[in-house]
Amino acid sequence: MHILHTITLLCTYAFTPPRSAQLRAPTRSSAAPDTAATANAYDALGIAQVLEALQQRTATYRGAESFRRLDLANTVEDATRRYDEIRWLLKAERTHDETCLALANHSLATALTANLDALLDTCEKATIPEVSDVALAADALRELDALYAWLSRRRLDGAEAAALSSMVAGSALSLEDEDAYKARLDCHPIRFALEETDDGTILSGVAFPDLGAARDRAKRARQAVESSKKDALDGGLKAAEKEGGFFLHEGRWVVSQRAGSAPPGALVHGASRTGRTQYVEPAPLVAPTNEWRAAEGAVRAEEAAALRECGTVLARHADELRCALEAVGRVDACRARHRFGLDVEGSLPLVDEGDSIEVRDARHAVLALRSAAGGPEPKGNDAALGQDHARCLVISGANAGGKSVWLKTLGLCAALVRLGAPIPCRGEPTIGVFDPVFADVGDAQSAEGNVSTYVGHLRVAAAAVAEARSSATLTPLVLLDELGSGTDAAQGAALGRAVLEDLVEHGALVVCTTHARPLKALGLQEDDSRFRAAAMAPGFKCIEGRAGESDALEAARTKADFPPELLERAEVLLGDDERRLATLARDLDKARESAEAAEARANEALASAREAEARAEERFLAVEAEAKKKAALQAQDYEARVAALEKELQRDMRRGASDAFGSSKVIEEAKAAAVKEAQTAAVEAKGLEPLASDASLSAGDAVAVLKRGPFFARTAKVEALLNKGVVLVHVDGVATEMGGALKLKRKDLARAPAGMPAQKQQASPQQRKGRKVPKQLVGLDGTEPSSNNGKAAEKTPQMRTAQNTLDLRGQRYDDAERETDYFLDRMTRSGGPCYILHGHGTGALKTGLRRFLKADARVKSASPAAHDDGGDAFTRVELRRS
Repeated sequence: MHILHTITLLCTYAFTPPRSAQLRAPTRSSAAPDTAATANAYDALGIAQVLEALQQRTATYRGAESFRRLDLANTVEDATRRYDEIRWLLKAERTHDETCLALANHSLATALTANLDALLDTCEKATIPEVSDVALAADALRELDALYAWLSRRRLDGAEAAALSSMVAGSALSLEDEDAYKARLDCHPIRFALEETDDGTILSGVAFPDLGAARDRAKRARQAVESSKKDALDGGLKAAEKEGGFFLHEGRWVVSQRAGSAPPGALVHGASRTGRTQYVEPAPLVAPTNEWRAAEGAVRAEEAAALRECGTVLARHADELRCALEAVGRVDACRARHRFGLDVEGSLPLVDEGDSIEVRDARHAVLALRSAAGGPEPKGNDAALGQDHARCLVISGANAGGKSVWLKTLGLCAALVRLGAPIPCRGEPTIGVFDPVFADVGDAQSAEGNVSTYVGHLRVAAAAVAEARSSATLTPLVLLDELGSGTDAAQGAALGRAVLEDLVEHGALVVCTTHARPLKALGLQEDDSRFRAAAMAPGFKCIEGRAGESDALEAARTKADFPPELLERAEVLLGDDERRLATLARDLDKARESAEAAEARANEALASAREAEARAEERFLAVEAEAKKKAALQAQDYEARVAALEKELQRDMRRGASDAFGSSKVIEEAKAAAVKEAQTAAVEAKGLEPLASDASLSAGDAVAVLKRGPFFARTAKVEALLNKGVVLVHVDGVATEMGGALKLKRKDLARAPAGMPAQKQQASPQQRKGRKVPKQLVGLDGTEPSSNNGKAAEKTPQMRTAQNTLDLRGQRYDDAERETDYFLDRMTRSGGPCYILHGHGTGALKTGLRRFLKADARVKSASPAAHDDGGDAFTRVELRRS
């Protein structure tokens, strides 16, 4: 770290020029934006390629026309509306059948062409249209009808609805009432003016009845002519066939005959070149042919009248149709912008009312288009300028390192906002509406204008300064490539710094690239947050807060294949100080990269650890939830079984007390088996395993209680190890006066699983509420439900039941005493008499328990049970009220 600090100080001293006087606050006056400068700037940034890409994604002539000129949004509201149009389209295409916009599904690309505009102009000049013109108009109307039907189901609400309304405003497509739409675009009979026949498309005789009648007359006249041919010559059609058959000549049906052999009344309509053959129309065909020709003339006249009527209708609706075509063009342009966004993987920005440019992983729009066509994927970078950030970004780095590409990327992001097109970046960018825009990118040299490269740079900078000084309401965006180059290095850097300071002082937002050290140092100043340095690292990655080295010699070595002797000579001429400074800068960059890589690895390791911890916790919670679910289901099953056994006991008790005792014993044994089975299943479900008799334990160890009862599966802490393998534990969250201290054997304990949560402090019996369940099942799911649901305790029955009886047969005295202690504690809370079944045996267990009971402060009396309750094999215990 000490070395890094030293290198940083050296570079700071080397790069930092003398401090200038404190800049004044912005003082600006109003002026109109320089639209010519903006157009030139966008042309330098490559906006023409973006416009061409948008044209290629349109479906209509009018839609493409909107991108043949630079139609820019001039206000935040206008730009926001254009993005709302895309948001409407996104929602509309997901509505109902999820089909694409009707523009993509129909033939609007061919129907709504420039020819339709020419047709409307022709009709307005009273020129009769052709059948093909009517067909074009009919296709256009049908496609407009299809688009209207598609829009009618997708008008939506809110800002999206307003966006659609703005696109179709003033046209028939804006009408929500279908009858009103049909009235506006009636154009009868254009939609039905044509019909398809074997001979092609013709005017419809149904749409034009007079034309249909004329065609019928012409058809009958032609049939009359065909009938007359049969008797036109002596010998009929066979005689005509010998003469070569009938054929049309100048609209008349004739046959070829020798000159001078025409029959009387026949008409001669010409002869061959030799004069030996004449073209003769037999007399019987003259009148039918005349009628047929007259009928054909009437058909042509009616067709002309029908076409004239179509032209009149189109001329009458020309303005309405043009208005609808303009609306279609706007909708089509919206669709093209949306398709552009899909291809470049763009995002819809938040149009800032201020002058911010905040983008994440932004990519050059033209390079993104090439990537969509199969080219290499461009690199993205982040930037934050304006508002609470720096107002001038000074980009430096190696030649061909991506400085100019990043500058153009930011300029194109601002241009796309004014076009209303998605930005090729991640997340939601925030970009303002910048007007005007100045861009000095490329070579402004002109031999005709006697303008050198440097003078060309100066003119752009001077225009930007003048605009920034004259405008109070607009924020110029100024993009200066290779600032300070093209002249003496010191003078160019000094003038470049003066330009940047003046632009920022007057409120402009500036992005510049440079190789000049004084300009790099300007972005590294800690006392002026308006300027920010950025270095282009290998891989076209922009790293803010750093100044990049130009590495001119390295570029000559690796990218221009310079002769080695020239490079060696250049290094000698460079001088020791410059070489050391360059070396220090490179070492500093490497040290920073190493530190950043180490930090990235540490962050990645931390994220992986947190993710692993989250996965472990998730798995534990899932296992615990599944265990609780299984235990609850098992408890319900066992509760139902015990309830059935109790009903059987009650039936037996009604039959007789002597039989009841035997049934009670069987039921108690069944209950004990069910409880033991429930306990075993619950232990397995919770993943607990009993401790071995020789398991190692010490005070403070975390364990889980496996003993059947209210604290089953609860975590506890070992307090002490007692004699005879007994362990004193304290249940977590249970006060001592509530029975939290337990004496248990190792087989009644288990190791607490890692991550098993400790229990909260247990409430007193008077505070707990729950569903009444049999006491033998209490604790199987880790909780002890209350017996009264918060109401007054019901009167305990005086007779012996399974709920108030403890079976200790076959147990050793120590275990029996401990079980009795737990039993008395539970029965004290429920009240009423209780019974202890110890049997007869040798009498030692009975004598010891009755002695223990009489000495217990909770016991009011302890005596043999009545004969009906089992006699001397039971001890009836009356408890004191707590």
